[in-house]
Amino acid sequence: IVSHAKALRRQPPRVPARLDRLAAHASMTTSASAAEVSQRAQQWLTSHRYRFVVDDDGSLRAEAGRHRETGNLVFHIFLVLVLVGVGWNTLWGFKGTSVVVEGQGFSNSITQYDEFKAGAMVDTDNLTPFSMKLRKFVVSFETGTVQRGAARSFDATVDLTMGGKTQTRDLQVNHPLRIGSTKVHLLGHGYAADVVVRDGDGKVAYSGPVVFLPQDANFKSVGVIKAPDARPDRLAFQGFFLPTGAITAGGPTSLFPDALNPQLYRTAWYGKPTVETGVPSNIYTLDTTGLTQVTNGKDKARFVLSPGQRYKLPDGKGSIQFNGWQRWAKIQVSQNPGLPLTFLSVVLSVAGLCVSLFSRSRRVWVRTIPGDDGLRVEIGGLDRSDSRSGAVDDVNSLLAALHGDSMSGDVGEEHSCLPLASSPRRCSICLPSSLTPWSGPVCGGPNIPATRSVCARKRGAVWGSTSPCWVRFAQQSVSSAVVLLLIGCPGATCTNSLPRRCSSSSSPTLCSSPSTTSDGWVSPSPCC
Repeated sequence: IVSHAKALRRQPPRVPARLDRLAAHASMTTSASAAEVSQRAQQWLTSHRYRFVVDDDGSLRAEAGRHRETGNLVFHIFLVLVLVGVGWNTLWGFKGTSVVVEGQGFSNSITQYDEFKAGAMVDTDNLTPFSMKLRKFVVSFETGTVQRGAARSFDATVDLTMGGKTQTRDLQVNHPLRIGSTKVHLLGHGYAADVVVRDGDGKVAYSGPVVFLPQDANFKSVGVIKAPDARPDRLAFQGFFLPTGAITAGGPTSLFPDALNPQLYRTAWYGKPTVETGVPSNIYTLDTTGLTQVTNGKDKARFVLSPGQRYKLPDGKGSIQFNGWQRWAKIQVSQNPGLPLTFLSVVLSVAGLCVSLFSRSRRVWVRTIPGDDGLRVEIGGLDRSDSRSGAVDDVNSLLAALHGDSMSGDVGEEHSCLPLASSPRRCSICLPSSLTPWSGPVCGGPNIPATRSVCARKRGAVWGSTSPCWVRFAQQSVSSAVVLLLIGCPGATCTNSLPRRCSSSSSPTLCSSPSTTSDGWVSPSPCC
């Protein structure tokens, strides 16, 4: 980090001695002053967010995208912090759920949870001390024709007690209660049937609400009523609770999720009492081992109860009474100490990755050299990322900004030009087709240096001269196609090889009757 901070404060590197050896380079000649060229270059660099320095000799050195490495560094630092946050959350976090029936309460103790998962560093004996009582739970459902039965609101009213003080709070979905670093979420809801079970001796073996678990959108719910203390036989009941019960071809079902016609569909079981072992069992399922289903004659006893009804089991084995129903709410109590760090680290790591991916680290240098023919301007660019197009585009754009009527020059990139077949020199830079070609002598003149290779550009571009050689210019437009004329150079003749090149000759002839081939090259007939 310290090294990167020092690198950010460093100035761009000094202008290289040979700008023409860079992958992107340009040169031009202008009659403008060095100050004017420098001013134009500075304006362009500022508009393209380059950080630049003007040297004493008037050269400019500029750099952009220097925060690419900053983004990369931020990404990796916060990626490590994401792992730290996940580890913190795993070791010191916990999550538990509990079903609370209306009128009943919950205390934040390990024995009160139906499910509980905690990290290795959590002290389950010292959880945040609080208790709550579910005073009322209100649910509303859609009764119209559109989305009939869809839940519209869940609102739990609870009495929250902590630190010896009790206050009434509302608990809603996605609006948890915050108790210090602990959160209480509302996860779900359902129905609980209030029943009274009497054994064969007429004593109350069980009394109170029994939670039923919903199975579909209309809250067809299943549940088990157990009376292990009933005598002389222990009793159990299993079946359905239907908030809006009806008998269909498929059997008992609920037609609407609200309790418009609550019904209890039951079957009964009995068996000899067993010794309590202390082994926990699932309260929502019935283990029929050692139990016999109650029969009514030869048929198995099945019965339906509405609120206030009672059913007596055959042979005086006992009875069950359905008093009514209540709602229950499922709450989740959790503590996630590493969640804020994890979330913030993810956001910042993604932001750093975006900066790293979308920032182009590149450098540009501009040097001015006075000469007899005017001021020569040299431009060089270097793309420090894997993409090689950024520096070339910037050099071309900078040249366009510096270009004027008094300027002439060329721009290109490595591999954008092909050398003469007879001269395997590296290609010089080609003038972009969007710029107006220069004027002047076509071969060996001041505007076309004699050491320039032939550029492998197609329509609308300008070819340089190697003297002897030739140049092509766009002369006119016929039927939306550019017609190119070849202009011969002293001491050169044309050959039929592609791309066209000139060979040595003492009596050159102009190429006539030009036509354009399918690949875009000019094919004169005859050539010379």
